[in-house]
Amino acid sequence: MRIKAAFGTVAAALVVLVGTLLVPAGTAQAATTIPCRATATVAHPGLNQIEPVYVETAPSASVTGVAHYRTTNTRKSGTTDVRGHRYLKWNISHATPGFQVIVTVTVTSGARQGTCSTSFTPIW
Repeated sequence: MRIKAAFGTVAAALVVLVGTLLVPAGTAQAATTIPCRATATVAHPGLNQIEPVYVETAPSASVTGVAHYRTTNTRKSGTTDVRGHRYLKWNISHATPGFQVIVTVTVTSGARQGTCSTSFTPIW
């Protein structure tokens, strides 16, 4: 009986010890994400106008942006400068006037990744 009681005490202590060594669930994800902010610099671009989207993130990060038009998706990519800044530019040639174009941006630096989005609405 003493062996069972001792084993129960050791097992309980082991559970407490392991529980205190575990990392909270959100911590691993927080360590692998990087900030991302995207801003459409022209809210309502006109026909054949260039739409620059300004991205802020980590320095020297890979940046990929996808503009989701009514009938197609257009991808642009590049790398941020040493301050973490990059412009991605889309030519608004035959976009549907009045249709909100959502631009989703993914940034990657090593094993870290982040996402953000912005939008613009072509008019003419």
